[in-house]
Amino acid sequence: MIEELGQGIHRIEIGLPHTPLKSVNAYFIRGGERNLLIDLGFNHPDCQEEMTKAMEELGFSMRDTDIFLTHYHADHSGLVGWLMNENTKVICSEYSAQFMTWEKDFFEGDLEEFLCQSGLKAAGLKVSDRSKLPVAQFRSEPIDKPVVVAEGDVIEVGDLKLVCFDTGGHCAGHLCLYEPNLKILFSGDHVLGDITPNNNLNVSPWKASIDPLGSYLENLDKVSQLDLELILPGHRKVIRNCYQRIEELSAHHKDRQNTISEILGNEKLNAVEVSERVPWNISIKEWKDFPIPQKFFSVGEGLSHLNHMRFEGLVDYDLIDGVVYYYNT
Repeated sequence: MIEELGQGIHRIEIGLPHTPLKSVNAYFIRGGERNLLIDLGFNHPDCQEEMTKAMEELGFSMRDTDIFLTHYHADHSGLVGWLMNENTKVICSEYSAQFMTWEKDFFEGDLEEFLCQSGLKAAGLKVSDRSKLPVAQFRSEPIDKPVVVAEGDVIEVGDLKLVCFDTGGHCAGHLCLYEPNLKILFSGDHVLGDITPNNNLNVSPWKASIDPLGSYLENLDKVSQLDLELILPGHRKVIRNCYQRIEELSAHHKDRQNTISEILGNEKLNAVEVSERVPWNISIKEWKDFPIPQKFFSVGEGLSHLNHMRFEGLVDYDLIDGVVYYYNT
């Protein structure tokens, strides 16, 4: 499906097979000499077919079109290698560039250690299960190093001047684009309307020296300071109640933090034990019946909250027989 949004901007909805996300939004901006395509879809034949149809319907080719990636996740970047040619400029953050060239993997550290410390190993997951994750299964083949941009850099497309904003949290190196004259934010997975962004901890929890959820919340506050009339998210419908939605996302994480605190109570629990008790918005009711990718995502999300609560001094943790257990302070 293609939706015309005005000012030469079109939303292209690309279906995502094998995932409850259902689809991703690619945005095509018609420029002067060069067009811009923001985010893409999986490296999968179904996504290739839908993108080809969209290019034919909108009448553009990759000979005069560059690509901007909000972040490296395969649902946003998977088609890069298939789409680009010698004329295509691929633009993204330094972190995403390292992923696209295969210098960096999506998981930082020892995956075996992560599985053990989180409780996922005891739940039956193995290192080989990483191949079942979309970020590994549908990623692009490696490409030459993209053009790297950072906060404050400006990308010009026709009359549009798109300002880069560093919005890490959902993942490292996530960027949003803001057009100040139109008051539009291309938000990637930083701000979503019908669903909440997944914020994962992808390092061994005992050694975690970073707080992805804390960064996400800080960057959510940052974009709330922009003059916004329209948010164009990476998934589902465009967002017109911009500030209300940002407040809802912030409130969601506060509510989830309170829920986890109640789940912990007076117990010591690992991340799997917490995630089993969290009310996830998924049709499958029992955590043990979640598909492997959803088990990874739910535990990674739970860990991001537990880790953030540790940074906030609300919980502490112990390492017992290789597993990390959290408890309220």
